[in-house]
Amino acid sequence: MIRRSLAHPISAGKHVQTCAHMRIYQGIPGHTSVRPRTRAFAALAQPFLELPSHLPWGASYAGVIVACSLALRATITLPLSIWQRRRTARLEHRVKPALDVWAIEQKGVCRRECRAAGLSYDAYTKEWTRRYKRQRRALAQMHNCSVLPTVLLPPLIGIPVFIAVSNTLRVASAVALTQPHTADGGHGLAEESLSLPFLDYPSLALPATDPTVALMIGAAFLTNTEITTNLRRKLLEIRTPPSNTGVEDEQKDSAQTPQENNTRMDMGVHEKGVTILLRSLSLGMSWFALSIPLSLALYWLTSAVFSVGQTTILGMLANRDARNHVKNDIELLRDHRVQQYRLAEQKANLAKSRRR
Repeated sequence: MIRRSLAHPISAGKHVQTCAHMRIYQGIPGHTSVRPRTRAFAALAQPFLELPSHLPWGASYAGVIVACSLALRATITLPLSIWQRRRTARLEHRVKPALDVWAIEQKGVCRRECRAAGLSYDAYTKEWTRRYKRQRRALAQMHNCSVLPTVLLPPLIGIPVFIAVSNTLRVASAVALTQPHTADGGHGLAEESLSLPFLDYPSLALPATDPTVALMIGAAFLTNTEITTNLRRKLLEIRTPPSNTGVEDEQKDSAQTPQENNTRMDMGVHEKGVTILLRSLSLGMSWFALSIPLSLALYWLTSAVFSVGQTTILGMLANRDARNHVKNDIELLRDHRVQQYRLAEQKANLAKSRRR
């Protein structure tokens, strides 16, 4: 429940709490000592403070924050996630199978060329790695799914938007503490209170008086991290099931293709490191949320809840598509070449063991 208090929230009891916010953003309008970065966000904060008074249905600031947060997520981050998912599907079903076929056909050629040139095993390994990476880049460019843009573009767009909106709400909260009313005489952000079950917050421009909202934010971000990790692990298990090669563990690398080894390495090392980092950031969000204005906390909480729903739906759709995927020609060719590759390796290992 949202209500507007009749008195200005800056009372004697709240003076110490509000002074810190007022010192940081002093003079955003009307003061001279202001940093250029703060001035830029102040230009965005003023229209936001006047927005509810211009809406025909008399919307509250809390409703505007929630609506704007959902709109930004639906128009920016959601399309980027769908775009990333489509490129990842091309990378999985087009690039990786073609790369496996190329690796099986060319690895022996590279070995013979390096041996004829008198190169050492280390030099051969470096040469093969160079050729493998070059072919992977060429295939990714051919199918318009290069790895770096696919991985980096969504956060490079989403994170600056998140930071810009967060700083705008922070500055708007500080401005609202010095301007209790809007330009047309209506109630300002600082005079709007927020009531939740068993909780009552006197002003959206001040930090919450208890850690409940901060814990909710941390829990939402942590839930999103855990859902992402579990869905990603299930997807990798569907795409790269354990292979029954009939060889010992120390011979596994020689019985699997380079792409299979790279995928399993990503599952073990890369995924674990990313998960630990995301969990740490989720806990850090709770710590930061203890000192931010309630308006900013409301934006963080709405974004985190939207992320949970987006991650769950897109992840479940990706897993369903992976289970129901019908292999294309290049994937069928890859399976045939991999089977031949493994049989040849098994015969070679058996011949070596007999010679011993």
